[in-house]
Parts: sequence; structure tokens; C-alpha cells
Amino acid sequence: MNIALIGCGNIASIIARKARNVRIVAVYDADEQRKNTFAAQVGAHASPDLASLLEEDVALVVEAASPSAVRQTAQHVIKAGKDLMVMSVGGLVDPVFRSQLIGLAREHNHRIYIPSGAIGGLDAISAARVGRIDSITLETRKPPGSLGLTVASETVVFEGTPQEAIARYPRNINVAVTLSIIGGDDRVRVTIIADPATRNNTHRITVRGEVGTLTFEFANEPSPNQATSLLAGYSAVALLERIAQPLHF
Repeated sequence: MNIALIGCGNIASIIARKARNVRIVAVYDADEQRKNTFAAQVGAHASPDLASLLEEDVALVVEAASPSAVRQTAQHVIKAGKDLMVMSVGGLVDPVFRSQLIGLAREHNHRIYIPSGAIGGLDAISAARVGRIDSITLETRKPPGSLGLTVASETVVFEGTPQEAIARYPRNINVAVTLSIIGGDDRVRVTIIADPATRNNTHRITVRGEVGTLTFEFANEPSPNQATSLLAGYSAVALLERIAQPLHF
């Protein structure tokens, strides 16, 4: 499968190393040096701008840049006749923008893919939503440095909604927005803890509703940039490989 990448950072590097049966045809990044270096490493075309990237013969564009990049590029990708994979799910936190993007994809008969990222259990949560979901809580625990903080002991640095969380920590808490999309925007509450005693990114999710109580916990090894869980990058690779397969879980 031929793909293009928006963003040439951590996630793009994982895709380049790990994805089988995927050819990176073109890349774009606002950082010219990073774009050119990455393009040379993977044998891709370094597109000078988004418009040039979208002229490439690819079926899928993978956004791996930032929530703001999602807002700036997603609609253009769909209008150009490409499917879209969104890694920076925080860019979809606004339900109005998200609804407009989904409507555009439906109109143009294209798909928007969201990898599971740093968590799992999304199949169970989506099944639970067939009935009634009363609440979803997310407790995220991270090393202080990954949040840009220095604290001497375990410290709650945030409590609130996914919308508020992604505004404060746009590169650290995409998980919260994924849960709000799949479970319902008004049901999710987020707690973020800076913990100097941990080196893992830990997410504990509790869902309560008609089906009972579902609890998931993920203690993830960080990827090289320390802000993102390695599992998040691997989830992108797994989804790319799954798209091309006839058997789907």
C-alpha cells in the first residue's frame, strides 16, 4: 500500500521501521531539514507543501504531526480523494469540527482511521455504548519530564474534561480524546498525575454502565521522544497492516 506522511517525527520513524507491505511515497513536515533527512532515509519524495503531497498517487495519508496539523490538513486530505489516518487525535476534540470532517468523508466516500494509540479495549467500550454508559474515568500517570515538569513527589497536575486536558497537554493526552469519541464526549473525566517514581506512561480506564464495570490498565514503555508511548506508534503499524487484510478483529 502506498502512503504519504504528514509529520516526520517519532511516529513516522516507527512506521518506516516496522510497517510491512507499506511504501512511503511522499512526506511533508514544517521542519525542512527533518523532512529532507527523513525522506532521504526512506526513499520518499520530500513534498514542498501539502498541495504537492496530495497530488501523489497514494490511497492513504497518515497524519503524525500535531493536533493543530489535523485542523489544518484533514479536510484537504479528504477533498483530495484520500483516506486519512489521524494519530494526533487531540485535533478531533471539537465535536463540531469532528462532525464536519466525518460528513465530508461520507460525502466523498472515504474513511478516517484512528489507531487505538496508547490504550486498548476500545472494542469493548464501543460495544458497551450500544447500551448505557454512565461514566468513563481516565487516570494517566507519567514521568514529570514528559509533561515538561519537575516535581519531587507524586502530584496531580490536572483534573477535568478531555477538551481541557488536550488544551493543556496537546502532545501527551490523545488517549482522553479517543475515549471521548468512542464513549461519548460528556461522559469522560481525566486525571493526570506527574510521578517521579515511574518511568512508564500508565493509563487506567474505568467504564461504568449497563453492561457492568470495565477496567483496563496499561503501563507503557515510552518511545524515544519520551512523550509518546511506544504502543501508540505500534498501533499505527498494526492498523496499516490490518487495513489491507481480509480478516478484521
